[in-house]
Amino acid sequence: MSAHWCSPGRMHGIEALFHDEPVAVYDAVHPHWRDELLFFARGRFMRGAGGCTGRYVLQDGLLTLFWDDWAPEALEKNGSGFSRGPFSLTPAAGSRQLPFPESVS
Repeated sequence: MSAHWCSPGRMHGIEALFHDEPVAVYDAVHPHWRDELLFFARGRFMRGAGGCTGRYVLQDGLLTLFWDDWAPEALEKNGSGFSRGPFSLTPAAGSRQLPFPESVS
């Protein structure tokens, strides 16, 4: 799998996220990487090991990830997780799921 790197300027945002506890953690399988996605109460998310960040919106069973460094990706509710094509999110063991039908922005 090829690595996807984040912009070095995003480090300050990542440091701020580390001070918050995630509200949900999902195991992510993407065509280019595998990692955990950590979701935070204020509508932000980040990759656990990769450190990439963004903003998320959950509305009407659609989870849209607005990456800081890449184009947005929209995933549909699929059982307890989300998926779109080869990109899937599954709740990590012991983690809460993202709330429904609330929208976080």
